[in-house]
Amino acid sequence: MIVSHKHKFIFIHTKKTAGTYVSMLLASVCGDADIIAPYNEEDSRILRDIYGVESRNYKIPATRWRVGDYLGLIRGKGLPIFHHHMASYKLRKYLPKETWESYYKFCFEREPMDKALSYIRWRNGGVLFDNIKKYEEFITDSFLEKLKKGGRDLYMRDGVVEVDSIFRYERIDEEIKKIERILGVSFRDREFKVKETKKVSFDMEHIMDNMSRDKIFMIYKKFYWEYENIYHEEKRKIEKHLGRGG
Repeated sequence: MIVSHKHKFIFIHTKKTAGTYVSMLLASVCGDADIIAPYNEEDSRILRDIYGVESRNYKIPATRWRVGDYLGLIRGKGLPIFHHHMASYKLRKYLPKETWESYYKFCFEREPMDKALSYIRWRNGGVLFDNIKKYEEFITDSFLEKLKKGGRDLYMRDGVVEVDSIFRYERIDEEIKKIERILGVSFRDREFKVKETKKVSFDMEHIMDNMSRDKIFMIYKKFYWEYENIYHEEKRKIEKHLGRGG
């Protein structure tokens, strides 16, 4: 999660959408007063070594604390901070109204079936199963709900999209160039990828040909909003596939 006062943008960091890579590019053009949420130790080293940038200004000023922050402090939860996967509605509460309303807000999204399999791979230590069927046991309603909380729920609240743009992971290089034009910046070392596994995606046709119809429908139903509003072509393919054989 990044709030740049220098370039007047807010980046919402969704899960399994190359968000760490994108946020590092954005951090590389940030000013001293900008908010850069803290990374883990490995990614902090990469950010420092590649871009010469450190996380900064992520402690939430006491003047903007909520009642829950004081209670959390009393209960030993520590000081409230801006963190990577902070939902838009939470972030909005901590920023001045004029900042939230005037800054350009954006995030990335990923085709839900591909994202689900990528998340399963991540949960299993990066193991890439050679058979789609091996992933199916992980696809439960609770799993998909967790996936939604790391995606749509971070940039939507009560059915309202709280960002100005939702970019697509599948065409990330093209989208990064578009972001450069919108923000009026130029990212260096754009070819660098934080983790090469982020370039591994699952072909949709292969998924549908090998995954059970029940699991496909579970994903489609849970992420109908994404298919209806972002992944139109993929929506048609799934509906055509599910329509085969009744």
